[in-house]
Amino acid sequence: MAGTVTMGGLGSGIDVEGLVSGLVKANGVTLSKIQSQATSYRTAASTLSDIGTSLSALQTAVGALSSNTGVGGLTATSSDSAVVASANGAALPAAYEITVESLASEQRTYSQSFSSTSGGLGQVGNFTIKIGSGTAKQIDVLTTDSLDQIAAKINQAGIRANASVFYDGSKYRLQIRGLDTGADNSLTFVETGTTLDLNGDGSSPAGGKTVQQAKNAKLTIDGFAVERSTNQIVGAVPGVTFALTGKTTNPAKVNVTSDPAALQAKLAAVVTAFNNVIKAAHTAAGYAGQAAKVDALAGDFSLRTLTSRLNSAITAKGATTGPYQTLQDIGLSLDRNGLLALDTVKLSKAMTADSATVVNLMARTNGVSTGGLMAKFGDELTKITDPNKGLLTTRNVSLLKQAKKLDSRALDEQARLNSYADRLRKSLGAMDAKVGTDKVMMQAISNTFNNG
Repeated sequence: MAGTVTMGGLGSGIDVEGLVSGLVKANGVTLSKIQSQATSYRTAASTLSDIGTSLSALQTAVGALSSNTGVGGLTATSSDSAVVASANGAALPAAYEITVESLASEQRTYSQSFSSTSGGLGQVGNFTIKIGSGTAKQIDVLTTDSLDQIAAKINQAGIRANASVFYDGSKYRLQIRGLDTGADNSLTFVETGTTLDLNGDGSSPAGGKTVQQAKNAKLTIDGFAVERSTNQIVGAVPGVTFALTGKTTNPAKVNVTSDPAALQAKLAAVVTAFNNVIKAAHTAAGYAGQAAKVDALAGDFSLRTLTSRLNSAITAKGATTGPYQTLQDIGLSLDRNGLLALDTVKLSKAMTADSATVVNLMARTNGVSTGGLMAKFGDELTKITDPNKGLLTTRNVSLLKQAKKLDSRALDEQARLNSYADRLRKSLGAMDAKVGTDKVMMQAISNTFNNG
C-alpha cells in the first residue's frame, strides 16, 4: 500500500514483498478479466459510434436521391446564352424553341437635381411610396433633411425598395429603386409639401423622372406567349427552369435529354457509403469465417439486424410498373457478401429507355410523404440513426452501462486484493520476525556451547 514502509527479510532473509506481490498477482486474475471485459465493451461502443458516422454518410448519399429534384437524371442545354436552362427529376426529355422579347425589370426613379448631398434641402412635408397594390409608406421630410438623410429614411422604412444618391459630376439626385421585378411591383409616389419631383416626366433636364418601369418578362415557348414577373421562368415546362439573361435575336433551341452520368455519380456515392457500413459491421462482428475484430461484438445481434435492414431496403420493390420495379432493375444489386454494386451499362440503358420511370422508382415527389425507394431507404436510415432510440444508439448505451458496472466490480476487486496484500504482509512479517528471533536464540545457544 502507498506510504507503507516494509523491511521484510531482515530476520530470515525471505523477500516478503516479493512473496506478497507474487501471491497478489496470482489472485488478480479476476481483476484482469473484469478490466479486460470493460475495455472490450468500450471498444465495442466506440466501434458502433464509428459505424454510426458511416451511416450518416450513407444517409447523406441516399438523401441526394430521395426527391425528384435531387435525382435529376436529365440535363438541359441551350443554344443561346440569353436562355440558361436547367432540369430536375420532374422534367421529361423534350425540345423547345424560345424567343425572349423582354426581360423582367424593377423600377428606378430619380428625383430632381440638387447642388448638395449633405446640406439641408429646406423642404418640409412628406411623400408616400406604394409598391404595387400594397399599403403606402409615408416618409416625413424636415427642412434640415439632406438627400443623404432622406435616402436613409427610405432604407429604414422596411419596404421592398431602397434609395441612394446619384452624382452626375455637378448635381445630385435621389434614386429610389424597387427590389423586385415585375409589373405588380411598380412604385407609386405621392408628394405632399415636398418638391422632389418623383413623378417627373423628364421633360426638364433638372427635373425628376422614372428611367425604368417595373415590367414582366415576356417570351414565347414554341410560339406560345409566356409572361412572368421574374427572369426565372418556372412552371411553364414541368421540371425545367429557364433563366433569362437577355433578349434573343433568333429562337434559342433548348434540349432536355437524359443524363445518366450525373445519376451514376450519385448512385456510386450510395454504393461506396453502403459498402463502408457493411464492411465495418462484418469486420466488427465477424462474417463468413472471419473472426470478430471486437470480442464484445462477436455475432452481435444489433449489427446483424443493421445489415439485414439495409439489405431489405436496397432490395425492396417500388410502386412503379413495367420493367423497372426494383433498384436491381436499373443496375443496383447485392453480391453474396451483401455488398452493393452498380451496373452502369444497365443504368444507362434504363435511363435511355424510360428516364421518368427510373426517377420515379427512386425519388419521392416534392410535397409527398410516401413512395420512392431511395426516399423510403432514407426513412429507414432515419429510424436506425435516431439519436434517442436508434438501433446502434440503444446498443451503445447498453455497452457503456455494462462497462460502468464492470468498473464498479473492478474497484471492489482491487479493494479485496489490497486487503489481501495487507494481511499477507502482517502474516509474513510476523513469520519473518519469529524466524529472526529464533536465529538469534540458536546463535546464543551455539555460542554458549562453544565457549564451554
